[in-house]
Amino acid sequence: MIAPDRSYGAWGEMAEAEAEREDGIEAVAIVTPNWTHHRIAAAFVKAGIDVILDKPMTTTVSMLENSWSFKERPVGSLS
Repeated sequence: MIAPDRSYGAWGEMAEAEAEREDGIEAVAIVTPNWTHHRIAAAFVKAGIDVILDKPMTTTVSMLENSWSFKERPVGSLS
C-alpha cells in the first residue's frame, strides 16, 4: 500500500515533493514511452534524484544536446 502522502498525480509533483522530503527517494526508474523520457529525466535530475532510464534518452539530436546542459548543473545522476 502506498502512503497517501506519497501518492502523486503527476511525475513533476513527485520529483518536487520527494526532493523536499528528508526521507525522499534516492532514485527513480523511468519506463514510459520514448518521447517522454527526456523531460521526465530532466525533472528528476534537476531535483537531485538519480535516474535509471529505459533507452532511448531522447528521440531527437537537439534534445540529446540539451540533455548535457541539464546533466552538468544538478546533483542527481543519470544511468
